[in-house]
Amino acid sequence: MPTFVNNKNKANNNAYRPDIDGLRAIAVLLVIGFHASPNWIKSGFIGVDIFFVISGYLITKNIVGDLSKDKFEFIDFYSRRARRIFPALILVLLFSGLIGWIYLLGPEFKQLGKHIAGGAIFIENILYFNEVGYFDADAYTKPLLNLWSLGIEEQFYIFWPLFLWICWRKNTNIYICILIITIISFGLNIYETTNQHEGLYYLPQTRFWELGAGALLACFQNKEWFADKKYKKIKSFNSLSFESIKINNKIINNNIISLIGTALIAFGLLMINTKVIFPGWWALATVIGTVLIIQSGKNTLLNEYVLSNKVLVYIGLISFPLYLWHWVLLSFGKIIYVEGFTFATRLILVGISFLFAWLTYQYIEKPIRYAHKVKIRIEIIYTILALVFIFGITIYLNNGFPNRKFAKNYSLLVSAFNDWNWKEGMLEKSLSNGNTYNVTNNEEVKIAFIGDSHVQQFGPRIVKLFKEGGFKNSAFYTIPGCPPIPNVYDDKHPQCRSFISNINLFLNENPQVQKIVIGACWNCYYETEASEVTNYNNFNYYYEEKNIRYYFRDISKEGVKQSKLELEKYISELSKKYKVYLLLDNPMNDLFDPRKIIGNRLNLVDLESIKNHIPISEIQFSLNNELKLIAEKSSAFYLDQLKYLCPDNLCIRLYNGGMPVYNDDSHLRPGYVRNQVKIFDGIYPKP
Repeated sequence: MPTFVNNKNKANNNAYRPDIDGLRAIAVLLVIGFHASPNWIKSGFIGVDIFFVISGYLITKNIVGDLSKDKFEFIDFYSRRARRIFPALILVLLFSGLIGWIYLLGPEFKQLGKHIAGGAIFIENILYFNEVGYFDADAYTKPLLNLWSLGIEEQFYIFWPLFLWICWRKNTNIYICILIITIISFGLNIYETTNQHEGLYYLPQTRFWELGAGALLACFQNKEWFADKKYKKIKSFNSLSFESIKINNKIINNNIISLIGTALIAFGLLMINTKVIFPGWWALATVIGTVLIIQSGKNTLLNEYVLSNKVLVYIGLISFPLYLWHWVLLSFGKIIYVEGFTFATRLILVGISFLFAWLTYQYIEKPIRYAHKVKIRIEIIYTILALVFIFGITIYLNNGFPNRKFAKNYSLLVSAFNDWNWKEGMLEKSLSNGNTYNVTNNEEVKIAFIGDSHVQQFGPRIVKLFKEGGFKNSAFYTIPGCPPIPNVYDDKHPQCRSFISNINLFLNENPQVQKIVIGACWNCYYETEASEVTNYNNFNYYYEEKNIRYYFRDISKEGVKQSKLELEKYISELSKKYKVYLLLDNPMNDLFDPRKIIGNRLNLVDLESIKNHIPISEIQFSLNNELKLIAEKSSAFYLDQLKYLCPDNLCIRLYNGGMPVYNDDSHLRPGYVRNQVKIFDGIYPKP
């Protein structure tokens, strides 16, 4: 997100760096490109890293510059930040609340209320970190998702001035202080990346090093800060850093430094994509490249004739409101008119975001930022922001005001949102190693259901059949996100490593099992998770053999091929002892999602007028046929859900006058499964 640091004395040509505003423009254009066309600008998200470096550079330059002149005041610092950030933020938050009131369903508006409140107190990154998970909604359904980076910067602004002030007052070398924090943060970043902790992208501790890199550059450029009399006792580091390092400008001039920086950013754009775990080591190219471009100065060829171009400079000046507006408009565009969210629509929304950004900068930001009655303005701004926080909390506590006209009209859709208590009525038991599974009764287990959440979703039907006397005692050994295939893993699901061995342990400890149903979200693993992704938080499954990984997303699709062979082999082994049923997958599509069924929210229509059926995907139909062949080769039976869910190749998404069949875009809701899905009814009835 755009840095919010105000270049002091912009009128002073010696102080103002137009090339930095141009660099801001490049950064925001990369981010917008990624959001508007992720398949073309696959690494545009590195624009955020450019912003972080710029922010760390300018904020440190301003703070330590004032400290060295005994002019730094906390009140003045935070007042300038508030005048710069809060007006545009307040406007966007209120706009989001208004659009949400008109066009969002109850749970959606409740969620938005939470994020309006979080955005007002700058904790959006923490909220989104806690929301990352297997059932996390896709990014476009979160209108305030881009505020995660604002949260990191504001947390930095809260911590950084106090940290620098303490270091300065304690006569501690300011450069060493910053270096230590930067190294610690970078180390945490590498640790989190290596362990592939989900959500690390949003964590402040894994991002502060990027701001710290800019801060180190600010110190490096202002050696006079270390010449102050209070630092006479600290000479060794200064000597090492500034006196012994000599650069011969005849050999390496600033133009070369600028070009090297540009090359590093270009390298990031070419090599970084949504498949890598980011930031990690990958972010170094962008961060170092940005540092070098800033260090090269405003008079190099690139900086003076490209980055200082008037068009780029002006985009840089409006980059903050532009960053805020573009994502809000794109997100609401996808939510409100999912069927019409074409590339052309996205371009139009981006154009509107430029218009809104210009209006915000010209008529909101500038008048408040440069107002004469600063104290009055600041009090008003803080009060309004507090009211916006209360506004968001009120929405959240009132469950999104479900009696609003729009929400009330589609209340049947809302009933499906939280319908996912798949193990209701089951008991929990433990294996000898402490892992748990669920059973319909404490009797001997006769049939085992094995797989992921696409097997779990049938729990309510099995419980119903058991209680009605139509099914023998069953057990569910399932883990969401884990395919029941040996040697197939995803590093974001470390529990998958022991999944197959625990299945074998479960079968050994339940020797009365006679039949096995094995299923999974085959469409996920072999279609969605084997294609190009537009979200760097997505999973990355692979088949592993002799410590060599064959990723599902690779162009060769070798991982997919090997995993299917492994599935066939595994089912063949199970079939030697058990009667095995391979459960084929249910259809998946965005248009099954209750949140997207409306299609065009600009027109308030009755659910009866919405199509109850949609065509099945040819790819999913083809995959089903391939899995049938695997079952036949493995001496197993198959259970074809399409026979029940897609009669005549038209898949059911609404029933009984508007009740959704699905909980989201891929999971059948228990309320539907319990009474409507009869695919298992005849495989193991009680005598």
